[in-house]
Formats: sequence, C-alpha cells, structure tokens
Amino acid sequence: MKKWLAVLLLALPGVAIAQNHEICSLESQQAEVIMDLRQSDVPMRDLVGMMKAQGMYDKITEVMVRVAYERPAARTDKYKQRQKVEFGNAFYQDCINR
Repeated sequence: MKKWLAVLLLALPGVAIAQNHEICSLESQQAEVIMDLRQSDVPMRDLVGMMKAQGMYDKITEVMVRVAYERPAARTDKYKQRQKVEFGNAFYQDCINR
C-alpha cells in the first residue's frame, strides 16, 4: 500500500505539468492567432468583436489583444512569423509560471 501511495505522489506533479502544458499550449496558440491577425492588419475592434462573438473573450484574451496591438506591424513575412512565435512563447511562459 505504501509503495502505491509513493508512486501516486510521484506521478501527481507529472499530471499537473501535463495539464499545465495542455492549457498553456492552447493559450500560446491563441496568442499566435491573435498576433497573426494583428500582423495581417485586422483592426483591433474587429478582432475583439470576432472573439466576443465566439465567446472567446476573457481577461487573458483581452491582455493578449492589447499587448499584440502595442507592437508594430512587421513588414516582411519572416518578421511576421518571428513576431507570432515570440508572442506565443511569451504567453506560454507566462502561463507555465502562474
């Protein structure tokens, strides 16, 4: 019995990490989509409207949108892609650290 308890206790942090990874991956992907739309010159009001219409506008999404539109739009596709990945990574890291 004690062995099973020890195994269970050792496995629990792994389960929490896996769940955090899944949640944070979704947040990161959402951040990338938001930055991609920002880099495609979609007006901020249109993006917020789309997110609200889909029921996807919460406090974290609001922060993502605000921060994305504080960054300048990139001129080249290479830099747009870089902006998108860096933005997603920043929100993934923030999520993992919460």
